[in-house]
Amino acid sequence: MLLMLLLAVVVLAPGCKDDDDDKTPSYHMTIAGKSYEMSQAVLENYGQFSGTGFNFDLLLLSPGLVLHEVNGEIDSISGIGHAISFEIFTATEEMLSSGVYTYDANGTENPGTFDEGSAIVDFDTAIEDGTYYEINSGKLTVEKSGNTYTFSFDGTATNNVKVTAYYKGVPKIYDYSDDWKSAKVSRRIYW
Repeated sequence: MLLMLLLAVVVLAPGCKDDDDDKTPSYHMTIAGKSYEMSQAVLENYGQFSGTGFNFDLLLLSPGLVLHEVNGEIDSISGIGHAISFEIFTATEEMLSSGVYTYDANGTENPGTFDEGSAIVDFDTAIEDGTYYEINSGKLTVEKSGNTYTFSFDGTATNNVKVTAYYKGVPKIYDYSDDWKSAKVSRRIYW
């Protein structure tokens, strides 16, 4: 009897589904109920434009997308993958502050807002094609502890598509604040 029980466990156990198989990846973007892993974060400091806030762009990328640098600046992106980005305005010049940033359709560039957000799924950089979503509402929560940031987003995109994102880690930071003022920045990454 013990041998039959052991044989049943050995034969049936490989067919059991691990509960972890259904979990959302730890660092993810979810669009319309489907989750995509995010493996890297980038913050770009562009300084102050015309509003009272200082502009930081946040970019979360999935595995498969690779940033290329030239002279310490982002030059291009290659590969196939998924991404989400935000143009954020904060009260501090040096670094993106902890806080809640709310979508601002009027583009006031006031601290505590973001006025542009987009996500792209299955983006093939070689042919510049993928499924694009324009974020049109939501809140981005930023928490900073030392060099580690936690980014959490909950909102919607065009056609009322639900979009969420979560990432915790140390982002790659680029400071273009002086370059922007002198018009040296030649290319920002947009989809």
